[in-house]
Amino acid sequence: MTQSKSLAALFSCFMLVSCLLIYSSCEDDKCTGVVCVFGFCDEDTGNCICDNGYSGTDCSVDICGENGVWNATTQVCDCAAGYEGSDCTTLSNSKYVGTYVATEADCGADPYTITVVQGDSPAEVRFENFGNYGCIDSAGDPINYFVIGTLNGDSFSISTQESCGTTFSGTGGTFEETGVDGATLRITYSAVYPDENNNTVTDVCTVEMVR
Repeated sequence: MTQSKSLAALFSCFMLVSCLLIYSSCEDDKCTGVVCVFGFCDEDTGNCICDNGYSGTDCSVDICGENGVWNATTQVCDCAAGYEGSDCTTLSNSKYVGTYVATEADCGADPYTITVVQGDSPAEVRFENFGNYGCIDSAGDPINYFVIGTLNGDSFSISTQESCGTTFSGTGGTFEETGVDGATLRITYSAVYPDENNNTVTDVCTVEMVR
């Protein structure tokens, strides 16, 4: 009889300890119900630890968004053309916008004004009055003209295009920010047009634009 009571008591203690362990285990499992889309749950905190390139409480936010791809080697976003910044949300052409004083020392031109506005895509800008060719219509009235620049971060080019009866092209353009709002653009371009005798004239000039 005494032995039976001892066994019963031992069994009761075993069951109590087992229940306490199970309860403690369940209570300490902070990751129960936690979903980490691109990552894993930290058992100590119950918080998601995200894979590289993702953020948010559930690791569902793509850091590079729709305009970039995470580069596992460099640990930064590779942005699509026309976008930049840590999350690829900044339009590349926004930093080019403004009114510039242009000089062309090698072509002997007086300083003139070029206005840069955003183009039809984030990777394009429009250079209004580029080259200062004084475009006029048949009545002798001035015509506003522009050439389109294609951007690649801090560099740009002017693909072959016609504007104001002139064929423009240029490569190796550079953009440099100076101060809070300042910027300097440089590019060597060619402009091909007919003179008053319908002879072909080709200008090759390096223009520096300062904002």
